[in-house]
Amino acid sequence: MRRLALLPLLAACIACHSAPDAGPEATDPAPVHESPGISQGRAWGTSWFLVIDDTVEKQREAEAAATRRIALFTQVFSTYETESEIQGLNSLSIGEAASVSGPMRDALQLSRELCEKSHGAFWPFLGDLMIREGFEPDALSTTRQKTELDRLDKPGPTSYANMPRRDCTTIDIRGSTFRRRTTGRLNLNAVAEGLLLDAVYADLQNAGISRFLFEFGGEMIAGAGPQSKTKVNQKWKAAIELLESEGSDRTDEEDGIESDGTNDLYVFFFEKAALSSSGTYRNRRNGRSHLIDRNNQGIPELKAASVLCTGERAGALADGLATTASLLTLAEAKQILAEYAQCALYYQAETTDGIISYRSPHWPERH
Repeated sequence: MRRLALLPLLAACIACHSAPDAGPEATDPAPVHESPGISQGRAWGTSWFLVIDDTVEKQREAEAAATRRIALFTQVFSTYETESEIQGLNSLSIGEAASVSGPMRDALQLSRELCEKSHGAFWPFLGDLMIREGFEPDALSTTRQKTELDRLDKPGPTSYANMPRRDCTTIDIRGSTFRRRTTGRLNLNAVAEGLLLDAVYADLQNAGISRFLFEFGGEMIAGAGPQSKTKVNQKWKAAIELLESEGSDRTDEEDGIESDGTNDLYVFFFEKAALSSSGTYRNRRNGRSHLIDRNNQGIPELKAASVLCTGERAGALADGLATTASLLTLAEAKQILAEYAQCALYYQAETTDGIISYRSPHWPERH
């Protein structure tokens, strides 16, 4: 199974981008100290880890801050909970309004922004479809106590003709008030995890912790890089897996170089940035992806998009833009990313001529 790999210099770690796996938060274990400088745990139906290059006291402080923030965002965004804020919005009647929290407001505003820029390719009201396809459990159903295997064995829907038209103005968020304008359950995982990264980043910076790496559900954000034993500042090491299609060559769209696909990792270094990957090669069922196109069908071809952002909203933008880019053609993805100077794109897609790839000129060089 292919992964987005993250290889910190303090310890070898691997992270992958995927939809959260099943499991109620009530049974999630407490954070574990894997070794000095590393904490990890489970929440929101997925895993997380935190690497701190600092004192043991700072590590404990960072872990407590991250755990508190994760708990808060779980209460806001988790579709695995029945009493989360997003489930409350999903229970609203058409036309009914509700006040929302700051994180929910930010997620809805960014969702509308990405929806408009992508002409509806990015769409947050796909919760019902994700449940029908077996990629998520139905937390609001009285018969939700099913195993993951039960859901995967269940056949998907044969028609989506009754799905509502994608109108970005129905993402109706004004100030702190959301009004439900369309059917379909909200699922904001495509931006919520990135918003969590930004919040944890701010918490750690405010606590005077600067050298860290935080990963949640495959999305990651880094502060300054770790120091070597000689106190030389370094950067975090990451790797993006290069897609391969059997019997075909790989073409690099940036400089026209072709390769035989034997080097399947693009290794690079980064710091003070957020990194997110999305695509169809990790989470598939019956030949369809959890990524849903404008026709409300799972994308069948192999695609992957990674986005690296710096500055304000780095985590949220990397998360949302990676999902958006993976739903679009290369030309469309490049056009949208051009509007975000602080972000870089690495795009891969399967075509009849094999795998094509593109990376922004300011994407970190390969090592």
